[in-house]
Amino acid sequence: MNGHRKKNQSHNFLAFVRMYLVRRFSKYLVNSSIKVDDLIFDLGSLIYPKEMLKILQYKPLEKMRVIQIYNYLYKFSLERLQQLINN
Repeated sequence: MNGHRKKNQSHNFLAFVRMYLVRRFSKYLVNSSIKVDDLIFDLGSLIYPKEMLKILQYKPLEKMRVIQIYNYLYKFSLERLQQLINN
């Protein structure tokens, strides 16, 4: 039962991030080429990387992307800033 509860918490987390982005930025997203799912992934990786890593348990490439996004903010360097801008 605990595994089921944790899975629901993960889905709730992603749903909350989606709801926040849509409510807060919907007028900007309409005219943008940025995909909501990409924003959800990036924002989730910045604010709650451990949860994102749990969600992506069996997706090693996506897990590496979470760590990369996390490092942009929390292990700042000019090189990482340039990578963030490029992405």
